[in-house]
Order: sequence, then C-alpha cells, then structure tokens
Amino acid sequence: MIFPRFLDCVARTPDKLALMTGRESLTYAGLQNRVEHAVAGLQALGVQPGDAVGVLLPNSIDFVVTCLALFARGAVAIPVSTRFQADEVGYYLHTGGAGFVIHASSTQPNLLAGVAGVTRVVMEELAAGEAPPRMDAAETGPAGSAAALYMYSSGSTGKPKRITRTQAQLLAEYDALAATVELTANDRILCTVPLYHAHGFGNCMLAALLSGGTLVLTEGEFNPREAARLLDAERITIYPAVPFMLKMIGDAFYPARPDLSGVRLIFTAGAPLPADTVRRMREVFAVTPAQLYGSTETGAVAINYDRADGTEESVGRPLVGITIDILDEAGQVAAMGEMGEIAVRSPAMTRCYDDLPEQTRESFQNSYFLPGDLGCKTQDGCIYIKGRKKLLINVAGNKVDPLDVEALIHTHPAVTECVVLGCPDANYGEMVKAVIVTRGDCSEAEILDLCNRHLAWYKVPKRIEFRSEIPRSPLGKILRKYLQDELSEVK
Repeated sequence: MIFPRFLDCVARTPDKLALMTGRESLTYAGLQNRVEHAVAGLQALGVQPGDAVGVLLPNSIDFVVTCLALFARGAVAIPVSTRFQADEVGYYLHTGGAGFVIHASSTQPNLLAGVAGVTRVVMEELAAGEAPPRMDAAETGPAGSAAALYMYSSGSTGKPKRITRTQAQLLAEYDALAATVELTANDRILCTVPLYHAHGFGNCMLAALLSGGTLVLTEGEFNPREAARLLDAERITIYPAVPFMLKMIGDAFYPARPDLSGVRLIFTAGAPLPADTVRRMREVFAVTPAQLYGSTETGAVAINYDRADGTEESVGRPLVGITIDILDEAGQVAAMGEMGEIAVRSPAMTRCYDDLPEQTRESFQNSYFLPGDLGCKTQDGCIYIKGRKKLLINVAGNKVDPLDVEALIHTHPAVTECVVLGCPDANYGEMVKAVIVTRGDCSEAEILDLCNRHLAWYKVPKRIEFRSEIPRSPLGKILRKYLQDELSEVK
C-alpha cells in the first residue's frame, strides 16, 4: 500500500531530490536503496509482518527510512518521542507489544531503562550490510486492512490511549489532503515539527514522499531564524507548523528579511492559531497562515485553505471525502450556526481505542469520532472551534492529560490532593499548573524533581501553588471550573 505508492514516485523521478537535512540529502532512488537495506536488516533480525517495532529516533533521515522499511516489511511502527522519560518510553513499547525498538547509537542509555524484554536495535547497524535484492511493488507490504502504525492519544483516562492506523487509512488521509491542497511533485515541504507526532508524520513526511515532492527536514531544537532562512533558500512551497513556531518566526529579528513569496501554503495544527500571529505573519512576510484541524485518531480532517478575509478564526471546510457535523445534546445534527459537539466521519480514522471498550463507546458513536471539541458550522461550510468538552491542556500543540500528571504527583508521600490545570501562556498557548495540598513538608523543588524524572518537558508544571484545601462541591466533587475561573481572572 504505502511502499508501493512510494515506489511509483521512484519510478517516475528516480534522480529527483526526495529528502534533505542540513547534513545529508537523498534522491528517490537513493532513499529506496537505503530503505531496502533496512528491510533486509529487519528480515535478518526476524521481524515478521504484524510485529510491533518501536521507533525511538529524532527527526532524521533514519526515522523516515525506518518507517518506510517497516511499512514495506508489513510490520507495525510505534513512533516514540526521544524527549520522553524512561517510564513513558517503556509504557509506549510495552502497551504496544513491541518486540524490538530501533534507536540511534547516540540514544541516552537511561531512556531505554524501562524496556526490559524488548530487543534493542541500533539503527546504524540495521541499515549496514550487503545490498539486498531490489524490491518491487508486488512483493511489499501487507493488505490495506492490516495494522501499520500505533500512535497514542491523550484523553481523560489518566494514560495515553493506543490507536491503530492501517496502511489503507494512512493512504486515505494522504489522498484527502492531497486533493484538497492540490499536492504535486513540484511541492517542497519544510518539516520543523516532530515526525513522531501525527502532524509531522502525515502532513509532512507522507505528504511529501507520496506526492513525489521533496521533504526538507530540520534536526534538533527549533530555530525560528533558520526556519525562515530555509523557507527562502530552499524554495519551500508548503510549511506545516504549529502556532508557537509561527509566533517565534514573526517575532524574530532578521538583518535581511527572508523572501517567502514562493511559499503557497503555511498552515498550523495542534492548537488554535492566534489572530495576532496571523497579523504578524502578514505584516512581516506578506503571507496568511491557514489552520488545519485534525487529531491522532482521524488525521487531518479540515483546513482553511481559501484563507478568505473574515475566516481567519475558522479551521475551514472538511477535506475531500470527509464529513464534519455539529451534534446537539440529543446527538442529532444541529441547525446551521448552532453550537454543539464536533463529530467526524472519515475513511482515514481509526475505529476504536485498543483494548479500551469504555473509552471507545464514549468517543466512537454512530460511525462518528467525537474529538471532544465544541464548535459550529456556518452557511458556507466553515467549521469554527469554540471550546473543549474534555480536560486536555494544549502546550505548543502537545496534548497533556491533567489526570496523568496528577497521578504522578500523588505518588509523593506528603501530597494529599492535587489538581492540574492549564494556564494561558503567550508563547505556548497554555502551560501546566499544579494546585497541591500536603500533609507535611513538601517543597516546589521536590515536586519539580519528581515530574522532571518521569514526564516529558511539556507535561512538567511551570507553576505550582500550595493550598490548605481544594474547592469542592457539596457532594465532594473537585470544582475544576472554579479553579479555572480563578486563572482566567488572574489573566
């Protein structure tokens, strides 16, 4: 499915640049050769079709090669952030049933401390060895209905929920995006977002390499001036980003302003795009960013591609072949312009949360997926997101389940109660705040040390407040809304 589609691009333009970083570049033929070496390495290790394999790699050519090789082999990729702590890496690999984890030789040993029973494979060794026989489309990959990718979605369960995407679903997502934004082999896509995230995986990597375009991939920490330089110097046509990246690009100082006139589409995902950021990008670079809407469960489902005046706050219309309805409290389609719960139907979406029947019943209803957002649809078909029905905190596009952070803080012996909330933040959209009640001595430094040892950076509270009690209702329910309203008043 996916690898044969990639091979079609190789056959059309084998010598065209497929992928480049600041250190290396590969043509389509060169990328195919690198992938085939990796497939041979997987076979030698005993990786079989259907086996789950962790991909603990940063943004790099190795990440792309590994995922394409796993798709060609018919195995299941589990992308894992290299910014996770060992507990989080272990959770993803063990709940995903990974028999192997592929990592770089430079991976810190402590990251792999929680992966007992999982075979560790150094990527540099996997791709080494003799050249394998050339693969063709007829002998690559599983049936489209077979699992291809395990990703994890934050929610209100206290732990990320595993979802399965098939190769057919991933291709359906690509086809919908390609038809809507008119992807062609002439497009050059800049990727500064993490490839392990659904946004980078689908809207950058697959969008470029299945259209026959070029993927320009940055490595390491995000640098706004370098991103702007690449947009100009590499003749980028499409730039999928997140809002805080555009804010940093717009606010940066440039001795000579980069020319972005060749960029036909900049869009963000993962968090609302502030109007101030849109205005700044217009003022500085004469470009109007669009908003894309989607989720880990569905992939991309809508985009404000037209960017017509007056629709900047909209996430636009559904992608080709996708339906988005607004449901009222009775679960019926609401009247035009009426507020309700957003519901998505897409051939690209997963159908359940793996091994979580209760959460599946809550979020997958009547062939819809309910992402937990509130919104409305206008007469012209544009979707407007107006709020959240669920508790998630959105830190620079990274979703944080407050119950997950609360559960960890509760392991401190002095903590009796804890509530985690999202606070407004000028750079990241939101930050994490913890309100804590203790039974004895407990310092902010102790809480931060606990969180830093077990959580990714964006989940660690940036504010900690100690109180004598947590506000509760007469029935004893924690009044999260009361605490959230306090934060709004402070803002």
